[in-house]
Amino acid sequence: MKSKYREAARTMVYFFHEKLFYNHYRRVTELLVPNLFKIDKIKLGREGDGTYILPDRIIDNNNVLIALGIADDTSFEEDYIDTYPNTTVFAFDPSISQLPKENDKIIFQSKGVAGRNSKEKKLITFDTIIHENKIEKSKQIVIKMDIEGWEWGIFDRLNFDDYNIPVIVIEFHMMTMN
Repeated sequence: MKSKYREAARTMVYFFHEKLFYNHYRRVTELLVPNLFKIDKIKLGREGDGTYILPDRIIDNNNVLIALGIADDTSFEEDYIDTYPNTTVFAFDPSISQLPKENDKIIFQSKGVAGRNSKEKKLITFDTIIHENKIEKSKQIVIKMDIEGWEWGIFDRLNFDDYNIPVIVIEFHMMTMN
């Protein structure tokens, strides 16, 4: 019974995102994504919450996407695979036990990513992801991050000199305006 109510609520939220807020999101996205360097951009993911803007022609076709935070939406990862068909996608989210939509091109792990490893909380570091999944450090890595405030711990410990990371798309949380 609970799942029927949850699905009905999810359907209503998606309806509002798609129908009522589309123009609002489009305008906000245009404001927040300046094109100072005249870089072509591509938009991936569903409209509204789930849309990410990436620079076009910077990402190699043969890359690794590390998607941190999935919840109930893999539209970005699916669009990414369509755009970069030779990519390898690793997805992480401790709040779900499986992907919301089965996709054999996405390697999913029910783990969270933070600044330090914690077996009790199912948290691992970015370095642990690279090591456990045998990702070559020289391989181009694109990061998508929507992890509800845990991003700050990752940035505290991530050494960009160790990896080839040309693009990070991120939804920041827990920011205060002074």
